[in-house]
Amino acid sequence: KLILLWSTSDETVRVLSFLVILRLASGLPKDYTDYILRHMYMAYVRNSKFTSPSSWPLINFMKKSLVEMYALNQSLAYQHAFVYIRQLAIHLRNAITLKKKDSHQAVYNWQYIHCLLLWSHLLSTLCPSESLQPLMYPLIQITIGTIKLIPTPKFFPLRFHLIRTLMKLSRDTDTFIPVLPFILELKEFLKKCKIGNYCRQMKQILNKMEENSNFIVESRKNANFSITELEPLNQWEQKIKEQGTPLSKYYTTWRKLRDHELLHGITKKEQLDDYNLPTVKRKQIQEKKKQDYKDFKGLLEGSEDSESEDDNVRFLPKEERPLKFGFPVESTDEHNEFGDQENMKLR
Repeated sequence: KLILLWSTSDETVRVLSFLVILRLASGLPKDYTDYILRHMYMAYVRNSKFTSPSSWPLINFMKKSLVEMYALNQSLAYQHAFVYIRQLAIHLRNAITLKKKDSHQAVYNWQYIHCLLLWSHLLSTLCPSESLQPLMYPLIQITIGTIKLIPTPKFFPLRFHLIRTLMKLSRDTDTFIPVLPFILELKEFLKKCKIGNYCRQMKQILNKMEENSNFIVESRKNANFSITELEPLNQWEQKIKEQGTPLSKYYTTWRKLRDHELLHGITKKEQLDDYNLPTVKRKQIQEKKKQDYKDFKGLLEGSEDSESEDDNVRFLPKEERPLKFGFPVESTDEHNEFGDQENMKLR
């Protein structure tokens, strides 16, 4: 019941349910912890099927809290991660080997992506961990294989999610992961893309990346130590991080502008919500119509009589009806009492 509340209720109930689960799991035997973690993982997968900007924070909360639960027992975390990462690898292998039309759908879905994000976040958070270290290589290979599965512009957003998690994993674990080639393929996209807004943004990013690459190359040329000297190398890397690279400076500036735009949009929306917009009150309009009818009742009575006269005329024989618009009405079809189409228009 607590796991159900943790995965489906509102924010306050989710947090309270997790705190109770965490307190119970810390004092229970290992068998109970295994049971709890399995059900929490299945609830996480089940509730990440449909992802939207509104549901993303809740899924992110489940991911972080589940990693906190796994941190209680890293040997048990390794057993679960080994089994579930192996399942991800099987799905990817089937998507690559099976030549079916929609075989990639077992991989290119939100549940599969959120599973990769979960285990990547687990390894990043619990690093360094001797028990979880053997899972680094298979998880990285599965993530790279998912990126390469269908390298088309349609799945660029999926690629960005996976590249970001690989970069975070590389930074937190101090492990080299070759993600640059996947980013530099956005060059092929520029050759085919005809949308000016996308081309302008991609060109700007590529220019900053080339500028950043030239900056690193020049900095390495001026270094007075060998690559085997770890202490000077670490000092040089720390100095580069403190000074900032052209790409990192550009991102910092862009992030500030973007946050300002988002804040301005939220403020503008709140201002619009504060306005007292006029509303249509149908009841008052109907009452006004009734009052107008009472005020002009004398004028309207004549019109009602005329309408009743017209209604009486409709039931007279055709030959006795008065002329309308000065044109005689004659029937040209014995089987049609309204006459032909032109006479119908005149009527």
